[in-house]
Amino acid sequence: MPEGKVMFWNVQHLSENSKESKVDRITKTLQHVNADVKLLCEVMASYRGADSEAHTYRRTTGHTLRYAAMDAGLNRLQIRPVNNLTVGQRFAKSFKGGASVNFWLVRKLVKIRHNFRNWPQLFMIHANAAKGVKCTTVCAMWLAENIRGPWLLVGDFNGTPEKMDAMMNLLTVNVSICPPNGWTHSSGKKTAMLDYAICSPGMNATVNVVRRDESDHRPIVVSWRTP
Repeated sequence: MPEGKVMFWNVQHLSENSKESKVDRITKTLQHVNADVKLLCEVMASYRGADSEAHTYRRTTGHTLRYAAMDAGLNRLQIRPVNNLTVGQRFAKSFKGGASVNFWLVRKLVKIRHNFRNWPQLFMIHANAAKGVKCTTVCAMWLAENIRGPWLLVGDFNGTPEKMDAMMNLLTVNVSICPPNGWTHSSGKKTAMLDYAICSPGMNATVNVVRRDESDHRPIVVSWRTP
């Protein structure tokens, strides 16, 4: 499998109506960061890089949030929602709702279409804050059970790598947790590692944090290399 780099960033309600300075700084960061694919969440519907209505993953009063996916030149990539996820009976008994895990998937898991040969299949999720660990866990379960070959899940998981690793070990889900090399989210004086990657075993992915302050989340770059 060849080397690759994927950037992920929760851009905190970015829209065309955001302050011009914020839009400009985020655009410059996207242009500056060296990555083959660049993924965003918490993009407002009005942002020019937002994906179609079909990929709205949260709609509340005043907020319609979408994903965005771009290549290195900031050209839009296609996003496809993963619908009607189910997991095997070995896992189903661990979650309310049984084998259908949509109860926990308040927000959509999506797959990003790219044109790189021999790359892993690429997925993204912005997990709900109240159900972050369980939401991300069922996504990882489904990927581990259903995707042949290497895969990579990136996102704002709203749960720390330690909590995620404990859940995966409890349920014996065969995945690799790829923690960031620093904090990715700040709220007041508190910081946490919420943005990172989960991948199929053997990918040896690393997650580096990009120090930017245009959002309450810092961007990350996930890298991997052929063994």
